[in-house]
Amino acid sequence: FMMSEIRLGTGLIGIAAKEGRSVLENNSHLNEQSVYASGRPDLEHLLAVPITHHGELLGMMAMTRLKDEPFSETDREALEIFTSQFGTAFHNSRLYEDLQRSESLYRLVLENVNDPVIFIGTEGSLLFVNPKFEELTGYNADEVLGKQFDFLIHPDDLAMVRDYYRLRLNGKSVPNRYEFRFVRKSGEVRTVDYNVTAISEDGAITGLLAVARDVTDDIIARKNLELKTQQLQQLLDINMLLMHSSNFNELLDKLIAAARGAVPQADAGLVLIYDRPSAKLRYSASVGYPRELREAFVFDPEEAWLRTVFRGGTSLIIEDSESYPV
Repeated sequence: FMMSEIRLGTGLIGIAAKEGRSVLENNSHLNEQSVYASGRPDLEHLLAVPITHHGELLGMMAMTRLKDEPFSETDREALEIFTSQFGTAFHNSRLYEDLQRSESLYRLVLENVNDPVIFIGTEGSLLFVNPKFEELTGYNADEVLGKQFDFLIHPDDLAMVRDYYRLRLNGKSVPNRYEFRFVRKSGEVRTVDYNVTAISEDGAITGLLAVARDVTDDIIARKNLELKTQQLQQLLDINMLLMHSSNFNELLDKLIAAARGAVPQADAGLVLIYDRPSAKLRYSASVGYPRELREAFVFDPEEAWLRTVFRGGTSLIIEDSESYPV
C-alpha cells in the first residue's frame, strides 16, 4: 500500500527529503526502510527526487517501476531536471494563490472602509473605487473604471491636481493631503479632503492610493463662523464709532462702511434717514456710490420697496432690482 503521508526522516523517501537529496533504490521492496512500496511486490524499484526552490524543500516526487525494470542514473538526472522546473512553477503557483488571497482580503477591507477609496494607475486611469466613492460622486464603478480621473475634478482645481499627480509619480515632494473641488454626476460641486500615497513594487511606483472625505459642509460651517466673527468685530467697531464720533455725516459714512464689511459680498450700500417733518427718507450716507448722491435723492416711504420695508418693519431681498424700481 501507499501511505497518505510520510514523516520527515522516516523511510527511504522521508530520509531523502530531510537530507535534501534524491534516492534511487532498485529492489526497494526488500529494504526495511521502504514505506512507499511496502505491500506491493510488483513495485520493486523506487526513484525519488526533492522538489525545491532556492534551497527550500517544497515536497518530493517519487516514481516506481515494476520488477525487472530498474531505474538508471540517466533516469535520476532526467527527473532532477524536471523537478527543478516543477519546483519553480509550484513556487510561483503558491505565490499566485497567496496573492489572490491577499488581494481578496485587501479588496474586502477597502470596500468596507467608511470613506471613499480610489486607486489610480500610472497612466491616470481609475483602477479601483469602493462603494463609498459611488455614494460620494453618484457614479457607479462600471461608469468610471478605466477612465482618466480628470473628468471628476472641478476645472478651477484641475491644474493643481494634475501637477501633484505628475510630480508624485516622479518621486517629487508634494503634499500628501490637500483639498480640491470635484463635480458629482448630478453637476453638484463638492469639496474633498484628499489623502494620497504612492504604491511601489520593487522600487517602482505602480499607482496612487487615495482616501477622500467630503468636507463641503465643514467648509461652509467654517466660513459661517468666520463671517460671524467678522460681524461681531463690526459691531464692536460700530459701538466705538457711536462713542467717539461727533460728526453725524461722518458717523453715517463709517456705519455704512462697517455694515458692508459685515456683508462681504455687497458692492455698495446706503443709509436712508427718515425725516419726520417732510415724511421722507433722505439719502444720507453711502459706500460704493458717489458722495454727491447724498443731497440728490429723497425717497417717499410709500414708494415701491420702501413701503414694504419702512411700513412693514421687515427686511427684503430683491433678486432683480431693475424689476423693483425705487
